[in-house]
Amino acid sequence: MLALARESAGRFRQRFLGRTMMVLWEKEVNEGVWVGLTDNYIRVFTRSSEPLRNRLAEAKLVTRENRIPPFEKEGLPEPSQVECFAAT
Repeated sequence: MLALARESAGRFRQRFLGRTMMVLWEKEVNEGVWVGLTDNYIRVFTRSSEPLRNRLAEAKLVTRENRIPPFEKEGLPEPSQVECFAAT
């Protein structure tokens, strides 16, 4: 039953890869790594040297890998690439 739920959640998140979505950035989980939620509750991560706490910004979901990719830009002045992955 749990395997089916994980598979279904993964398929749901997969549908949004490549899209630009609004993200509410919640907190810095490691130095320069921020976690947030999209408006449909997909947990996403990005790197930023700027404080993002409680900031609402557009971000492009680019991967479901369970790692933080390197980014070409710092901060989120315009749509930025963030990571979307399935939580275990």
